[in-house]
Amino acid sequence: MNITILKEKKLQNGKKWYLAVCNLLEYIESLKDEFFNYDIQRRIVKNSYLDKLWTTISSGDPLPSITLTANVKGDIGNSSVDEFEILDGLQRTFRLWAIKYLDDLLKRMNTQDVSVLIEKMRKDENGKRLLDSKVINRSILRKLLTDDKINIENLMNCYAQQDIVLNIWSGLNDEEIINKMLTLNAGQRSVSSTHQFELMFLHYFKKLDVPKCVQIIRERDDEYFSVKKKERKCGQFIMSSIIIAIQSLIERKPVRIQTVNDLRTNDSVVEESSASFFTKDNLEAFINLLLELDKKFDNDQIGSWIMKDTTLSGLFAAIGAVYNQEWTYNAPSMLDFIHKKITVLNDENINYSEFNDAYNNLSSVTVNIGNAVRKAVYIYFKNLFLNKPMSWQEAFNRNENEEK
Repeated sequence: MNITILKEKKLQNGKKWYLAVCNLLEYIESLKDEFFNYDIQRRIVKNSYLDKLWTTISSGDPLPSITLTANVKGDIGNSSVDEFEILDGLQRTFRLWAIKYLDDLLKRMNTQDVSVLIEKMRKDENGKRLLDSKVINRSILRKLLTDDKINIENLMNCYAQQDIVLNIWSGLNDEEIINKMLTLNAGQRSVSSTHQFELMFLHYFKKLDVPKCVQIIRERDDEYFSVKKKERKCGQFIMSSIIIAIQSLIERKPVRIQTVNDLRTNDSVVEESSASFFTKDNLEAFINLLLELDKKFDNDQIGSWIMKDTTLSGLFAAIGAVYNQEWTYNAPSMLDFIHKKITVLNDENINYSEFNDAYNNLSSVTVNIGNAVRKAVYIYFKNLFLNKPMSWQEAFNRNENEEK
């Protein structure tokens, strides 16, 4: 992709920043396959305001700038970028690319029959993604084929004649790229705390060797919401839930995404007490323990409940609370301790039906349900592991009394 550099700034440690422009069509044509699957980006979201981007282009108005990370070749007078990743502007780029996809589809199919085109899109991975994300539907496609101004042919002509402004960062390492993206998206409501939380720990989860039956799911993945809604299969673990379980274990208290986000520091998101767990071997071992727990209660009502954030947070906080504090930094010893506590658990001492009865007595008007469950699970299992078993109602009552 050829670019014109308007301004360049050299930064510390070999990093550089460029302000540049390039032709919009060339930018779209330079996108790599599955550009929308960059690890650190959130999923494509439905947004009616972004869908008005095509109107902006057809009117000739300037587009908002897009931020990339890339290596820039050449000098100010003759520069290019071979491969790049999008730090800010993925949602806009996806909608811009949709027109190019449809233009290519029309040329291949040689028809403007909406039903035929939709059917073809459903059989194509990229087309299905456009339909699933609601960026394209039957009525939008019909408009793009028939509208006097906002039609595919006119938009492609606009692409060829229009430039786009780029902010390009060069020489950033993985952690700097993630921090840059979080900063760029800090004011955007659609960037969830879960997605930001995942980014802070993402590099710890790369290249893990886990059993074939294990699938680590992120919020951006298609399966995320179905898994959250109890349509989970054994071995499907939400990435943020794994981290919450570890942090609760180390902190010896139930934590959640919002509170764990506060642990972020300038140097690392992992405190010294947690660092021994965030290694390849120990993370793999911890995930295998989660799998052991999952298999133990597979095909059981307890199975979906015990893998929820609120349950994992309380359960592992309880395990941490009864563990010998002097051995906190000894991850292998603590992993063995977790295994022993998992072995103790069974349907009878968990008593899920009694939990449900106590849970149904909660009033969301007087308590925060999520916090109440985390604390009650923590209290219940802590006492169970200390051989001082109590009823679920007692655990919830003690939790309420601590709140007052």
